[in-house]
Amino acid sequence: GPKGGWQQIVQPVLPKGALLGGVTMESGRVLVAGSEPNGRKGRSPFLVTWNGTAWSALSIAGASPTKWQIAGLAADGRGGFWVLGFRNSGNPGKLWHVVAGQWTAAAATPFGKHAWLLEEITAVPHTDSVWGAGALKVGKNGALGLIGLAGPTPR
Repeated sequence: GPKGGWQQIVQPVLPKGALLGGVTMESGRVLVAGSEPNGRKGRSPFLVTWNGTAWSALSIAGASPTKWQIAGLAADGRGGFWVLGFRNSGNPGKLWHVVAGQWTAAAATPFGKHAWLLEEITAVPHTDSVWGAGALKVGKNGALGLIGLAGPTPR
């Protein structure tokens, strides 16, 4: 395990009802993502960052904040990061690429009309590619494993 074991560090001030869903390291800072109840029968995502001494909140303008929970983060190796979102309603997940505070939704998925859910994502450093693993819903109660790639196939 980690050298010296786990330790609890100073905690950020989190919104009431916050659920945390992702952590990654990018450009010398730790990013932690979560969501909070928004009063519109949904959840709004939020991000906090640790710079080595203190926590601060990050802006998430353009993040489609009314229905998505953040399930994962992956650094892109170039100062940005990928965000994996999902809705509790069983709708497909969503993937954003965030660079300099600007959220851009990834292209629609090639998984046809099947409902899908990615459970984990990881970025290929210094590229525009991110891998995901999860499941496709098939039939009424069935599911198949899913490995997906957004962006060019790494060589």
